[in-house]
Amino acid sequence: MEVDVDRLKLVRAGLRQAEEQTGLIHSASIGGARSKKEGLMRFIALWIPDWPVSSLVIDLPPGAPGAVGHRGKIDVVSFSARKHGVRHGMRIETARYLCPELIIVPRDQEREGRSFDAVIEAFESVVAKVMCMRPGLSWVWATPATRWHGSEEAAATAIVDAVAQQVGVEAFVGVAQGVFAATYAARTQRIVTDQEMPSFLASIPVRYILELLDGKEKEQAAQDIELLATLGVHTCGQLKDLGKGQIYARFGSNADIYWKLSEGHDVFVPTMESA
Repeated sequence: MEVDVDRLKLVRAGLRQAEEQTGLIHSASIGGARSKKEGLMRFIALWIPDWPVSSLVIDLPPGAPGAVGHRGKIDVVSFSARKHGVRHGMRIETARYLCPELIIVPRDQEREGRSFDAVIEAFESVVAKVMCMRPGLSWVWATPATRWHGSEEAAATAIVDAVAQQVGVEAFVGVAQGVFAATYAARTQRIVTDQEMPSFLASIPVRYILELLDGKEKEQAAQDIELLATLGVHTCGQLKDLGKGQIYARFGSNADIYWKLSEGHDVFVPTMESA
C-alpha cells in the first residue's frame, strides 16, 4: 500500500479529518473532568528515534553502521555507529576514521517517507485508521485498538512487536489524552492515565511544541522558546504559570497555540501544503 501524502505531511489536517469523521473535538481538559461523550479522547502514538537514519534499515546490510551526513558533518547516527564512537555534529572525516565501514548517506526526505510506508503497513496490521504526522511519528485513536486487543498495554505491545518483526526497527509507543501528550509519552514508552495527565503535561519541555509545528509557525516558535528560556520557562507547566494574559501579550499570533497546548488541547495549524 502507499501512504497518503497528506498523512505523512499534515498532522493538523489529520486532526481535522479525525474530528469530522468522529464528530468529536479534541479539546479535552487535562484534568479528566470531561467524559468521552464530550470529546475526551486517548491516543496511541508510535515514535521511531532518529528516523532519518533508521529508515536506512531498508537498504543497509543487517547491523551495518550508518549515518546521515549534512554539510560535512554527521546529522543523525545509527545505534551501531554510536558503538564505534560516531556522534551527531562530528566531522565526516573524523567519523570515517573512527568507523571505516561507516555508510554515510545524504538527507533524503522522499526516501524517509517511502521507507516509512513499511512501518505504517506494520502499524496497520494490528490497528486501524493510522494517521501520520511525519515519517517516524504516527498515531491512532486508542479506543478501537483497546477494544480489539483487550487493553492499552496489549495494543502497545502488539504494535511494537509488529514493527520489529515486519520492518526490523525498534518502535516506541505511548498512550495519553490528546495527540500532543501521546506523542511525548511515546518517547518514554509510557501509558499515562487520565489521573496522571496534569502532572505529565506540566513536565513536557516547551521545546517539544516545535515537533507539532511547521513553516513560519515553527520558525517563530523557535525564537519564542529561546526567549522563554531566558525567563526560566522550560516546561509546559511553567509556561502555563505565566498566565493566559502574559502569553497572549508577549507572543502574538502563536500565543493561542502555546496556551492551548499548555492546557492539553490539540491544535490545528495549517501548513504551507494545506493552506
